[in-house]
This record gives sequence, structure tokens and C-alpha cells, in this order.
Amino acid sequence: MEVGKKKWVMKRGDFQHILPNVYHRFTGLTDAEIVEFSTQHSEKDSYRKTQSEKIIPRRAYDYDEVASKGIKMDFNAPIITGRSFEQTDTINPRIVKGHPIYFNPITRNEKTFDKEVKWKAEMINRLKIEEFYEDNVDIVNALVKLCSKCKIIKV
Repeated sequence: MEVGKKKWVMKRGDFQHILPNVYHRFTGLTDAEIVEFSTQHSEKDSYRKTQSEKIIPRRAYDYDEVASKGIKMDFNAPIITGRSFEQTDTINPRIVKGHPIYFNPITRNEKTFDKEVKWKAEMINRLKIEEFYEDNVDIVNALVKLCSKCKIIKV
């Protein structure tokens, strides 16, 4: 939060009253919701030092045939894989360096198509992913139905 010449980081539940005609701006540093209330708003009395910027959507990627094939991933973006936690040794560490990886918490023998879809949908929704990159068209179609707030992109 920046009000006048003061800057600070606000925490969950914080609020700030700002008097009229006082310069202020705010930026989300994490996945947060910032709500601004105003008694009256008019573009005529809004003076912008910088233009408002488009926020980059929170993206995540499948591993097989997406991350593993060299798709350029956002820095520190999650990888959500249908691979079992027993398959951690099958992931190339150079590809995933700097990315959190979410393995399916089931054994190899328990793996099914439905369990993979359920796992990916659960993580996409829990992590509030806005764009997910997937190569399998059947998984894409299933995720579109289960993840209404996420754009599922076929790679």
C-alpha cells in the first residue's frame, strides 16, 4: 500500500481509510483480494501517475508433453501432474527447477483416468489457477467441466 509518501505491506484483514485528494495506490503481492470502496467515483477526478496494468493470470502446467517438451513456463509456476508420488524419480530435475510440483497422492497401481482428472481439478481449484496447460484432449474436456474459473488450454 502506498499513501502519499508512505509505503507498507498490508496483511490479511488490514484496512486503510484514505482522505479525498490523497495520492494512493496498491498492488497485490500474493494471491489476494483487494477491495476498494469509494463514496463517489468519477474518472474526471482520478489522476493517474501510471496506467493501471493488466494482471498476469496465475498459470500452471501438466508435466507430460507440456513441461517435459519445453513449453516456456512462467517463473515459479506450479506443475500439476497425474503421475503418482511413487514416480518422483521419473521427473527431469532440470526441467522443473524452481517450480513446485504436485504429484497425485495415489500409488501407481491405483492410477486411473478418472483419478488423474479428479486430482488435477482439485489442485487447479485449490491453487486458484486461472490458466492450465494440458496436452491430453480427454483430460482437457473433463477439466473444462470441473474447473469453471480456469481456462484450460490444449497444448
